[in-house]
Amino acid sequence: MADNRYDVFQSLTVSAVRHEDTQVHVEVVGRTGGRNQVTFHFAERELASAHCSTIREWQERGTPLTYVRRGARGVLLDDAEAFRRAFGDDLVF
Repeated sequence: MADNRYDVFQSLTVSAVRHEDTQVHVEVVGRTGGRNQVTFHFAERELASAHCSTIREWQERGTPLTYVRRGARGVLLDDAEAFRRAFGDDLVF
């Protein structure tokens, strides 16, 4: 039977990001100060570069992020922005 659980880590900020060919290496810091590494793999260097630019913007702004993982797949996202896009600018956090 497949494991259908998701791991969700909220209130993360980016402390470092490095682009290397088709990989993007990200160091995130949790609200308690713990640091973790996440590596994203992309099929094309251009995709990796674009995602790296977005993550650097989040780092510069200090954007709180959420990392969602299921098995070997994961995504780092600005969930507040995702909710604003889904529900409109009237959404208050």
